[in-house]
Amino acid sequence: MLGVVVAVCLPRGFGTDRANQLYDAIRATAEEYLCPLMGGDISIWDGRLVLTVTVLAEPAGVDPVTRSGARPGDVVCVTGQLGGNVETVGGYTHHLDFEPQLIVARHLAGDSNVRPNCMIDLSDGLAPDLRRICEASGVSAEIWCDRLPIRTAAHQAAGRDQKPAWEHAIGDGEDYELCFTLDEQRAKALPDRIEGVAITQIGVIKPADDVNHVMLRLPNGTVQPIGDLGWEHRS
Repeated sequence: MLGVVVAVCLPRGFGTDRANQLYDAIRATAEEYLCPLMGGDISIWDGRLVLTVTVLAEPAGVDPVTRSGARPGDVVCVTGQLGGNVETVGGYTHHLDFEPQLIVARHLAGDSNVRPNCMIDLSDGLAPDLRRICEASGVSAEIWCDRLPIRTAAHQAAGRDQKPAWEHAIGDGEDYELCFTLDEQRAKALPDRIEGVAITQIGVIKPADDVNHVMLRLPNGTVQPIGDLGWEHRS
């Protein structure tokens, strides 16, 4: 990484001590990822705390994996676990405490035996982010509900709102895991874990239909559209 710039809007009354704590935390995080804090902007306003972070980086010897390479027959995989990301379980809240899967992404992209055909970071939820892969690649996909790696927190959320845990797993967003596809032969060479992070095969890429559908196969065998779950950025 070349560096990072951060623009901060502090609420009035935020205070010097808290501002210094925020600065120390930003700088420590940047140093942890060898990404020097190069500058930015500080202002004060009447709203809530707002931070805008821009990271400048280059591939550093590993060719990028784009969203547009998925092919029919590819296996769909994800890292880690999904869902329930604003729930707190055992003092851990994934939305606040996650580690981005940079090491796993570079391992996958740099190993010709398991290099994905396409890959995306799951920030808005599996449902919309896999749909973006399908749209960019001109394909469709089918996800197997009973293969989803569902976080304990998603089951906690399901107990609270009575929605199925799988719905939280594909729609909550803020996972910051990886979703990627690779052909069946390379999928056989894929380990169960990379750098200690679980890898799960959750579906298959299929030929395109009219709208590049993502379909969900439920435990009872029923197949249905994955729907409008997840975060959608709308103007």
